[in-house]
Amino acid sequence: AIAARPARATVAAPTLGLLCRTRMQVEAALSIEGIHELVLDFLEVHGLKDACLQVQAAGRRLVVAAPRIFKPGEERLWRYYCRLEPDALLVRSAGLLWSLQRLGGSGTLLDDGKTRIPPLHGDFSLNSANLISARYLLKAGIKRLTLSHDLNAAQIEALVRSLPAEERDCIEIIAHHHMPIFHTEYCVFARFLSDGNNYRDCGRPCEHHIVHLRDPGGGDHLVQADIGCRNTVFNAAAQSAGPLLGNFLNAGIRHYRVELVDEPGHEVAGIVDSYRLALAGQLSPQTLRQRLGKVSDANDRPQGVGLGSLAVRVEPHR
Repeated sequence: AIAARPARATVAAPTLGLLCRTRMQVEAALSIEGIHELVLDFLEVHGLKDACLQVQAAGRRLVVAAPRIFKPGEERLWRYYCRLEPDALLVRSAGLLWSLQRLGGSGTLLDDGKTRIPPLHGDFSLNSANLISARYLLKAGIKRLTLSHDLNAAQIEALVRSLPAEERDCIEIIAHHHMPIFHTEYCVFARFLSDGNNYRDCGRPCEHHIVHLRDPGGGDHLVQADIGCRNTVFNAAAQSAGPLLGNFLNAGIRHYRVELVDEPGHEVAGIVDSYRLALAGQLSPQTLRQRLGKVSDANDRPQGVGLGSLAVRVEPHR
């Protein structure tokens, strides 16, 4: 006898969002059909407002990404993001979530009398790794939640299937990204590309130069400084959920996000189109992997692609 396949969960058509880190990527994204929303995660506040207005004028859904860390005295930054009137704010730290919830959460009018806290999306760094934490964050006001990268594909699928249908619809999968593998307050740019010590006297080389750390295997890992001069190192090879999209769709997940790091603007359309076709069942995982394996970085070097943290690995016998 042939075992019956598990019934596919009732799910609306999948949505595809794109996270952009440069103005060039935004402009390339706005020329592409099939992108449900744009997430702007800019290095600097400079130019962010114009990019937001450009996205809103194009009729796309706008999400602004907050930095991973806020220090005391940096509250003005998230208030600025709220004043941009995005459709959602991507929250990356429990501290920021606590601060916003303490003020009243989404929809609350701030003390200036005109700025409201937008709907809140929770990123992977909130570290939701089990059913308890996922439900807690969703009940705390997170409208869309990306699960922790500590979970492999099988664990993500099991967790999502355990959620009630209305909460399952709030889960988002990062279908393509470069894993942030290191985050530090130490600034590589100030140390090696200037004679200064901090943003007051370094000359802001991070605004004019692209820096990669090359490993012995030839992989170029991008170093990016955020608005607080903190550095993040992104893995050279992209992590792709391409071979797993069918399983995630069957589990009832309908929100998917592609994250760009330093991919040139001319690469954006090919990446997005590949995932759009894969989600529609019109592109095989093998063909998707072949296409993505040819994508180059800012140094015009192929990045490579793999399952990364999504791979289901068997622990060796002790």
